[in-house]
Amino acid sequence: MEKVIQIKNFKLGSIKKLCMVGTSFSLLATTLTGCGETELATNRVNSDSIVHFNQLENFFTGGIQEIVQVPGEDWSLVIEYSGQLEDSEYWTITDNKELHMKIYTQGLPEGYEVYINDIHSDTTIVAKQKQMDGITQDTMDDGVHGTDLLGYPISDTTCCYIINEIEGQNDDFISGSVMGFQSYTSGTVQQQRFLESDYLEKGVIANQVSSIFGLLVKGPNDKDFRGIDVDDEINISVYPKVSFLDDNGNAYEVEYQTDENGTVTKVTYTSEGEVKKQEKVIN
Repeated sequence: MEKVIQIKNFKLGSIKKLCMVGTSFSLLATTLTGCGETELATNRVNSDSIVHFNQLENFFTGGIQEIVQVPGEDWSLVIEYSGQLEDSEYWTITDNKELHMKIYTQGLPEGYEVYINDIHSDTTIVAKQKQMDGITQDTMDDGVHGTDLLGYPISDTTCCYIINEIEGQNDDFISGSVMGFQSYTSGTVQQQRFLESDYLEKGVIANQVSSIFGLLVKGPNDKDFRGIDVDDEINISVYPKVSFLDDNGNAYEVEYQTDENGTVTKVTYTSEGEVKKQEKVIN
């Protein structure tokens, strides 16, 4: 029978950070000052490596599986990722979301002991344009620090569940975003959160969650435990559409399409889903 250890990470300080969101900064104006060139992100993520909603509908039900070879060993670490959102919700930049990770081993030899001592995850922005690419959105640290426990035991038949609660807009993330906007725009600064459309207009296409799993490993012939770090990452696409209301209270939807050159095109749809107009975003 499979043994399961479930850990939910509440991230110390999250409540404090959420309370500070209201004092974070946004730009009131986004008028271009200067040339029409757009600097592209240097280390751009391959589009084929991004988990897309329309291509992988079971990401929020069954998830995806990553098998990572453990350095110096002949067995692997398995991480099963899945998203957790309420019904009819999408993975967006500015909303809170959960990334679930189920972790266990594959091909672990007889007599081995393996513990997850620490997990560190960074959630960053993936954008085609340089000014927003790589900005850290949230960080998670999970482990058994300060106790006598070695960690969370795992094997081929024993797994643990980790829940990474990713905040949509905390004070650190908005401060980093302000720098991204200020570098290429001008305007006055207000105490106001950024909108989802602000990020999409800057060529933001995904979240990248990069994790390091700190393992303690002891084989049948080992006197002591050995520390081994295993790393993995997943890229999750951001929902590219935003709903608006016009001055008359009529609803419409705008889709932000970003090509490989970082050019963003706004496609406006009527309430019936028909294309009303298309226009390129000039940043």
